[in-house]
Amino acid sequence: MARKRWRRWGFLSLVAVSLVILGGALAPARLKDGVWAVQSKAGGWVQLRLTPDRDCLIRVEIGTNKITFQAKSGVTLDTGRLRTSGDTVRVFENEVLVCQIPVAQIPEGSPKQFCYDERAPVVRAAVSPAPNAHGWNNAPVTVTITAEDEEGGSGIKAIYYKIGTRSPVEVGVAQLSISQGGRVASYSLKLSDEGTQNIGFWAVDQAGNESEHQALTVRIDKTRPTITASRSPQPNSYGWNNTDVTVSFNCSDNLSGIASCTGQQRVSREGSGQSVTGEAVDKAGNRETATVSNINIDKTQPSISLSPSGGTYKESVTFNWSASDGLSGLIGCWVYVSGSRISTNCSGSYSLSPGSYSVEVKAEDKAGNVRSVSASYTVERKRPAYFDIIDLSAPSRANVGDSVRISATVKNTGEERGTQDIKLYIDGYWKDSKSLTLNPGESKTVSFYYTFSYSGSYTIEVASDNDYATRRIEIVRPAQPPRITNITWGSISLPFVGVQVGYFISFSDPDGDIVKLRHDWTGPTSGSHTVDVSSVTWGRTSGTFLAGWVGCEPAPVVWYDYFTLIDAEGNESNTWMIVTEGYAHCSAFGVLNW
Repeated sequence: MARKRWRRWGFLSLVAVSLVILGGALAPARLKDGVWAVQSKAGGWVQLRLTPDRDCLIRVEIGTNKITFQAKSGVTLDTGRLRTSGDTVRVFENEVLVCQIPVAQIPEGSPKQFCYDERAPVVRAAVSPAPNAHGWNNAPVTVTITAEDEEGGSGIKAIYYKIGTRSPVEVGVAQLSISQGGRVASYSLKLSDEGTQNIGFWAVDQAGNESEHQALTVRIDKTRPTITASRSPQPNSYGWNNTDVTVSFNCSDNLSGIASCTGQQRVSREGSGQSVTGEAVDKAGNRETATVSNINIDKTQPSISLSPSGGTYKESVTFNWSASDGLSGLIGCWVYVSGSRISTNCSGSYSLSPGSYSVEVKAEDKAGNVRSVSASYTVERKRPAYFDIIDLSAPSRANVGDSVRISATVKNTGEERGTQDIKLYIDGYWKDSKSLTLNPGESKTVSFYYTFSYSGSYTIEVASDNDYATRRIEIVRPAQPPRITNITWGSISLPFVGVQVGYFISFSDPDGDIVKLRHDWTGPTSGSHTVDVSSVTWGRTSGTFLAGWVGCEPAPVVWYDYFTLIDAEGNESNTWMIVTEGYAHCSAFGVLNW
C-alpha cells in the first residue's frame, strides 16, 4: 500500500535551493522537486520522499527522533514511516538545513509538496533623495535594493549589485535586512562619488532562482557651478560712469551642466554704490553667485549759475558764478573772459570795465559730465549830462513895456549829474543866464523876465549847452480903446422914397483900428444892430461918419438909441445915448457915408 501511494505522487521539474554551508565540510546539494510529506496522526508517524541532485547525506529530525540516510544523485529517497516525537520536521543535506515543515501542516492520506520553489524573486530599487527634474542629485544618494520572493518561496539568499564596470558585489543574508520570514530582503547602498554611475542589481533566492537584472543610473554633482561677472563700460579713474552700465554673467559647469544663468542686467538709475548679483544654477541644483558692486552712475551735468546772465551795462558790471554737482562731485571749474581764463574756482565774482565781452563758465564732474554756460556783456560808458529843452513857454503877444515871463522846462537826459547855464536870447542876442544843476532824468523849469521897449516881432530862444528852443512873440503898444466924442442927428432928404434918419458920429482912436459900431435901442420895440465901419474908420485916429436908417412917416414915438464903437482888439468905447422923436424905425440900420 505504501509503495502505491508514493508512486501516485509523481515529481515535477527540478527546483534549485540555495544552501548555506555549515562549517564548510560538505558541498551543498540540491533537492529535486522539494520534499513530499504525509502523516498519520493516529499512527503517530511521518513519511518523507525526496530526490537529491548529487550524492549526499540526508538527515531527518523530528523532535528527538533523528535518522541519517546515504542518498544517491537522482535517486528518490523514501524515508519510510518515521516516529513523530516533535512538532517540526527538519531535513538536512550535508548538514545544511534545506527544508523545515511544521508537523501540523503535513496532511493525512495524500502527500503534499513542501520546500518547492521555481519562481525567481522580484527586485526593485529606490533612490533617496530622489533626483530632481534634470535627473541629478547634489548630495550623497542612498540606493535601497529590495528583493521579494513569492509566498511560500524559499526566501532570499543574496542581493547582487554592480557599479559601472566594476565586479559584482554579493550581499549575503547576514548583511541583508530580512523581513516576512526571509521572503523579503533589502540592502542600502550609499553613493557619494560625483558623476554618472550606472548600477546593475539582481537577487537570488534560496532555491537558486535568479531575478531579472535591473539597471539604475545615479547622477551626483556636489560641486557648485562657476559664474563670472563683467561690466561694460568700465568706470573712469574716479570710479564713475556717465552712461548706463551693462553687467554680463558667464556661467559654466563641468559635470551636470548649467540649468540657468542670469542674463545681462542694465543699470540705468543714477546713484552711487549700486550692485548687481547674478546666479548660476547647475542641473543638480547647485548654486553660485557673482556680484558686481560699487557701480556709480552720474548722467547729469553739473549745475552752473551765472548772474547777471549777460546784457548791456553802464561803466561796469560784476558777474557772479557758482557750480555744483550733487552726485559724483566736481573735479574742476574754468572761467573764461573773451577766451582768457581768469579763474579755476567753482564760485566767485569778476568785474568788467567798459567794453564788449564773452564770458564762459565751464564745470566737469567726476563722472565726466561737462557743462558750459555762456553770456555776452556790453559795458558802456555813461553818457555825460545832457540838458534837453523839452518845453518853452511865452505869450505870443505882449505890449511894449510889459514884463514878459519866458519859461523853459529843462531835462537831464544824460546819465551823469551836471550843471549848465541856461541862456536867454532875443533875436540872437544874449540877454540873461541862469545856472541849473540836474541829476540824471531830473527836469526843472527855468523862468526869465524880460521887458520889450519897442513894438515888433521878436524871436525868443532859450538854450543849454546841448539844446535850444525858440518861439515868436509880437510886441505891440498898449491897447487904447476908441472914444465917441459927439453924436448929432437929423433927417436928411435924399432922392429915394422915405425919410433917412442920420447920426453923425464923431470919434477919436489913437490906434486907428475901429472896426465895428453897435447900435442898441429901446422904445416901442427894442433891438440891436452891429455894423462894420472899418471901411470909414480904419487907420484914422479921429473923424466923423454918418450912420442911420430909413424912417417911416413921422409918428408921435420916442426912441432911445445907444451907440458903442469896437476896435480890432475888442476894446469897446464909451456908450453914447441919444433920444429920437417922431420917426419910426422902418429899415435896417447901416453906415450911410461920411
